Amino acid sequence: MRCYASGILHQTASRLVVLLAVGMFLWAVPPAFDGIFANEKNVLDFGAKCDGVSVDNQAFLNSLAATGSATVPGNRTCIVDSLELPNNSRISGLDRTTSNIKPGSTGNIFIVTGTAAAHKLNVSIENLSFSTRTGSNVAGTAVLNASYADNISVTNNNSMEIQLLFTNRAFKYGDVLPSWLNKNTIFSGNLCKSVQVEHDACAEFAYVDQVTAHANKIYGFHDSLFYWGGDANKDGAIENPRWAQHIEFDRNYIDGSRAGVWGSMGRGVILSANTVSNIADVGIDFEGTIDGQAIGNSCTNAVNGCATTFFLNRNIIFSGNTITQAKAGQPMFRLYNSTLSNKNQDISVNENTFQCKDSIALCTVDNRSGPCRRLNVSRNMLSGTTIDFAAAVNQGDEAIEKNKLTFDRVFSGSAIKAAVFGRATATVTENTILSRVPQPSAVGIVLTDSDFNNGNSYRASSNTISGFETGIALITNGANPGIQANFFVKGNNLDIGRIVRTDRNLEKSRVTR
Repeated sequence: MRCYASGILHQTASRLVVLLAVGMFLWAVPPAFDGIFANEKNVLDFGAKCDGVSVDNQAFLNSLAATGSATVPGNRTCIVDSLELPNNSRISGLDRTTSNIKPGSTGNIFIVTGTAAAHKLNVSIENLSFSTRTGSNVAGTAVLNASYADNISVTNNNSMEIQLLFTNRAFKYGDVLPSWLNKNTIFSGNLCKSVQVEHDACAEFAYVDQVTAHANKIYGFHDSLFYWGGDANKDGAIENPRWAQHIEFDRNYIDGSRAGVWGSMGRGVILSANTVSNIADVGIDFEGTIDGQAIGNSCTNAVNGCATTFFLNRNIIFSGNTITQAKAGQPMFRLYNSTLSNKNQDISVNENTFQCKDSIALCTVDNRSGPCRRLNVSRNMLSGTTIDFAAAVNQGDEAIEKNKLTFDRVFSGSAIKAAVFGRATATVTENTILSRVPQPSAVGIVLTDSDFNNGNSYRASSNTISGFETGIALITNGANPGIQANFFVKGNNLDIGRIVRTDRNLEKSRVTR
């Protein structure tokens, strides 16, 4: 027993010696300055004043030359005015909320400019707070302006009323060569806030190859996040090059911006798991893009459409998105196009959920002015929302299949409407259209042929329509009486509904329930 107690006393004495030694060491270390230990360099050690008045460009350059990095301490505001960064530069802050940098008189903070033959390389900006300075020219300027630059990383920053990043803004589409494109840009974990819509975007990626924009939060701004490989309205012909390539925008949160996640003339674009709300223009949009996917996004209240396409696209897929609109005049999905060419090709709207919250009128999935060579709308869930692809310019085949549409109030018009032109085919099959209230004037499915020059084909089969007194209507209203379309209607479950025909194609069509 005495030996055990002696052992305990010996161990206790040894621990006291260790604790005393550690205490003496800690006492000898001076207190941290702005959270940085004395042996860890920051821009103050290289001559910066960081007083919110003096321009600290040279101190940043001195720090970069000595260490390859420039660190801003907490609770400081440095002024940096269009500083050209060398290769292998790391600009960072100790405290994301209080390590602050503001622009000088030019409005830009950092510039990275290489040449077509020798790109600038390896620049990172992280864990900093950026804001405007009174009287600075903030419109059209940014924290980082990068051209001919590869391996750019902008991560975990706060930006208040100033654009974080833009690339290659001065390039002109007709001049661009593949060697000009910025390659491998990462934009992740940033917070951007602006109440002024003239502030261009949180980030714009022009003339780029390989971009990842991930988990950013953006409030306000004009365009939030977008890619740019040319102006689709001017240069979007399918055979023309797309100078924004391999783009991924995922898990970004955007609220109150003019536009959500979108881009022009991209190739290989994935927009996934983004949350977009209260948008003054379009929410999730492709313009002149080849091989674009919008997957698993959420969009609420975008004035000109939560999910849209403009101009000349090819192989665009909207799948697994949740779309909610509060007002019927704001389309759920809309196919726009400024040209009557059916080189706008292969658009699919599959397995999405569309929810209309308007208590008076219905929302739409539709085409406004845009032809499409092949359009597929399938396996979507639509509440208080109609499908209307009957605009007079829709040249090309349509397939509207296996959708479920539900209605809780009386309306006029049609649940599904299709029309095609140019010797095309409209297929409306295996849809379920359910009205929980009787519909004395609305129609379940309307197939309309208005083509003056060509006979088209329409097929309505295996649909289930409940609650509509008129289940299916077939209409020919083209001005040329010599043109006859082919209507094939068979195997539909119409409940109380009937088939109404005002077409002039009795000899060519086969119509049964």
